[in-house]
Amino acid sequence: MLKIVMAITGFALAGFVLGHMVGHLQMFLGRDAYNGYAHFLKHDIIKLLWIARLSLLGCLVVHVAAAAYLSNLNRMARPQSYRVVKHQRTTVFARTMMWSGLTILAFVIYHVLHFTLGVVHGEHFAQLDPAGRQDVFNNFVLSFQNPLIFGAYVVANGALAGHLSHALSSMFKTLGLSTGRFKAIFERIGPAFATICLLGFLLPPLACFTGMLNPQYEVTDAPALANSPTQR
Repeated sequence: MLKIVMAITGFALAGFVLGHMVGHLQMFLGRDAYNGYAHFLKHDIIKLLWIARLSLLGCLVVHVAAAAYLSNLNRMARPQSYRVVKHQRTTVFARTMMWSGLTILAFVIYHVLHFTLGVVHGEHFAQLDPAGRQDVFNNFVLSFQNPLIFGAYVVANGALAGHLSHALSSMFKTLGLSTGRFKAIFERIGPAFATICLLGFLLPPLACFTGMLNPQYEVTDAPALANSPTQR
């Protein structure tokens, strides 16, 4: 039962990951398009956004709790570890699921503090674009020109890709889909989805870090959100 719960919540979280990735790719459409997308989320559908956030938070809590409980059950079933461990038909992603999960959880907290709340690295968080909207585009670009932020993002997305690769393959097995003539197909979906997400998430930060995407104002000339009548 717990594995089914993990599969369902994991599927919901994977859907969010895909949607979040598509949203970030709008960086390549330019400052106006990306700021318009962010404004739409934060103002036009704010109630739906909070419903989605709370639902995802619930899925995350249940997913982590089920994983921790299953891990504890496995540990209690074998209190004494094997003298020699030989891994058969298993991947490094499968063996490091707990560590990749903890890495992702830590990064999600950091990511929210950075881009959603502006508590850390918030020096560009309150800037406005010429249309009076929060300039999320320039905040994104300037943030990922910082080698430490870019490096943390690469590590976290590597962990996410590894976690997704094994988790989705396991989900299809748990739900009884990865069997018979369809087994090979479902076994490839996890790695393929993980690769797409890895590339999709890393392309915008990489473009910022290498200078392909640059901020579109001088930071000292930009208006501040705190001084704007549009602030709510």
